[in-house]
Amino acid sequence: MKKYRLITALLLGAVLCFSACGGKETSPAAQGAAQEAAEEEREEAEETVDEEDLTEEAAEEEDLFPELAEFTVHDIYGNEVDQTIFEGKELTMVNIWGTFCPPCKMEMPDLGKLNREYDPDRFQVVGIVCDLITEDLTLDPDLVEEAKAIADETRADYTHLALEGDLIPMLFRFDSVPTTVFVDAEGNQVGTYYVGADSEEGWRAVIDSLLEGDA
Repeated sequence: MKKYRLITALLLGAVLCFSACGGKETSPAAQGAAQEAAEEEREEAEETVDEEDLTEEAAEEEDLFPELAEFTVHDIYGNEVDQTIFEGKELTMVNIWGTFCPPCKMEMPDLGKLNREYDPDRFQVVGIVCDLITEDLTLDPDLVEEAKAIADETRADYTHLALEGDLIPMLFRFDSVPTTVFVDAEGNQVGTYYVGADSEEGWRAVIDSLLEGDA
């Protein structure tokens, strides 16, 4: 059942992720499978969640991606990475992007510049690539190579994680890329989340505000 849920999450996420930037199209069959999977998940949740669970769920919704507090995945170079990537940093900008997404790639040079210019003891950028996984939950080597090429071409020389394994449930909680969230040293969300690309100046204003504790 666990593997089935991961696969259905992947199907749904792929439909949402691919349609956000208009970079790729999914087949009607894939869309139908994803919709059926989502409906089944909702019906199962309605049967098992009681009033107390709903209260806890509402509290958890304040943190869009609770998976970031504890996970183990791989970066695009095959290195194992876990939540300790956030340790020692006052603020981490987590940018979810896709290889098919023009706005994602357009802002990546600015994100690389921000990562290089801020104090590395206080701030870093981490990317999460949302479209590298196949239906059997393995990494697509061609897409991994494409992600590497994009990171190199845009000088986005920060860590890029594959949205795989422990992070797959994140696919249910965003429907467009790029989506950006900021987290503290323990992977807990700081401030709100942001949908869409922004300019270097726009992100600097957000980062400075968060570092100063104004948000």
